[in-house]
Amino acid sequence: MVDISDKVGEDDTFLLNLQPHYWQNDDYKSKDGHDMESENPDAIAAGAREDNQGGQIIILKGLPR
Repeated sequence: MVDISDKVGEDDTFLLNLQPHYWQNDDYKSKDGHDMESENPDAIAAGAREDNQGGQIIILKGLPR
């Protein structure tokens, strides 16, 4: 959770990043701008995995610090 009050000019405003690890789908792969399966196949062969998890950012207003 990050206080963004000074950025948006509204007191008591926060960003909350949700990353429930059960939101999994191949549609989420490479949405962060990289594709490890294509760019680093040696890492995949060594046991790394391309992340296929989704998340959500929520704006909370009126939440006192």
